[in-house]
Amino acid sequence: MKSAQNAPRPISISPETIAKCDGPDQFQNFDRVFRSVIAVPKTAIEKAEAKWKQQQAKKRAKKAN
Repeated sequence: MKSAQNAPRPISISPETIAKCDGPDQFQNFDRVFRSVIAVPKTAIEKAEAKWKQQQAKKRAKKAN
């Protein structure tokens, strides 16, 4: 059984955003909006990785001393 911490968080999409998804290209519009809400920019990922690497280097340095 999954704990509450591991459960995915629901996303909220504003009514204005939902309205943008209507029309003949409904799937493509919703896909674009969904990706803009969910997708994490590459720079944010790189920044998080750099921070993690820096923390790991500090841990290794602390263990070496």
